[in-house]
Amino acid sequence: MFDPEEFFNNLDDSDRESCWETIGEYGEDADEPSIFVLSISEGSLRELDFDDAEMTDFADLGCWDALEGVLTKEDLEMHKTDFKDVSSFVVLLYCDGKYVTSSQGE
Repeated sequence: MFDPEEFFNNLDDSDRESCWETIGEYGEDADEPSIFVLSISEGSLRELDFDDAEMTDFADLGCWDALEGVLTKEDLEMHKTDFKDVSSFVVLLYCDGKYVTSSQGE
């Protein structure tokens, strides 16, 4: 069975950096500090083609509970902890409902 996070973690450094830059553009273009949830298909992730990545949901930074219907309770708690000190943006990438990676601003 395909594990999107494992797939991503096994990419070379250059491919991972490119992905972080690409998905980070969602946050960099935001007017307000925000959280973005993106979804990508397995085929596109395998090809590292982010053209069809779609924004599933977004919320003001810090308002994790607003994403309760989109993310699992476990993921919400993990992300709240991991990104508690971020002050500009967080972009979360998911594939078929499974966490892949994230990009964040300072």
